[in-house]
Amino acid sequence: MDSPSVPFLVAAVFGLCIAAVRRARVHAAIAGSEERACWIVIGVLAGWVLASAVFAARGGYLDPRALRFLPLLCGFLIPTGFVAGGLWGWPRFRSAIARVLASIPLAWLVAVQAIRITAIGTILQYASGKLPAHFIFTVAVPDFLVGATALPMAVLAARSPERVRRGLVAWNLAGSAIFLLAGLLLHVSMPGPIHFFTSGPTTEPIFRFPLALVPTFLVPFFVGVHCACLWRLSRGAA
Repeated sequence: MDSPSVPFLVAAVFGLCIAAVRRARVHAAIAGSEERACWIVIGVLAGWVLASAVFAARGGYLDPRALRFLPLLCGFLIPTGFVAGGLWGWPRFRSAIARVLASIPLAWLVAVQAIRITAIGTILQYASGKLPAHFIFTVAVPDFLVGATALPMAVLAARSPERVRRGLVAWNLAGSAIFLLAGLLLHVSMPGPIHFFTSGPTTEPIFRFPLALVPTFLVPFFVGVHCACLWRLSRGAA
């Protein structure tokens, strides 16, 4: 993703989340208390995004003291853990998310991943010598391919979900797997405990604002949407 687009993508993601909650409420899919639970979680995540943005803008993710703790990997785990903890320990939020997701057509959830086509911006940064090959070919290129295939997969999900169920499961698993090592790969060319690549371009641009919002918010969102799709598929809902 190129730097100028990131804040707009973050805003778009929040817009989608708000629209999904409002749609569920309008269609009486969730109760008022469940809607309030969603707003609380969305508000906390907005606070996290603001904190991450300020930290990145001040160079916090590049601070040598922070690099010792793999900050972007931690930045991925914090919102992911927060939402997972809410789903596990807050029944009202868990039921709200289940009802909201059940009210959204599966094809729409699949189509959201088309946003990831903006990974072409990251690939172009490699072409200009700003990012290392090990990150581009293991994360950015597969990320772009998921985005490029999202709309065709969404069409298949809308037309014949039963026939393509296995393909959708495989696609969602692959889309999630891309990010499994991304947090570590961001750090192997930077100073820190897993510094491995000592020559060539580094991943430093991603540690700066606004690109730091990709691993600390957008990536957890996309992984969450993949999990939502897999949950829907496991229930046999299209």
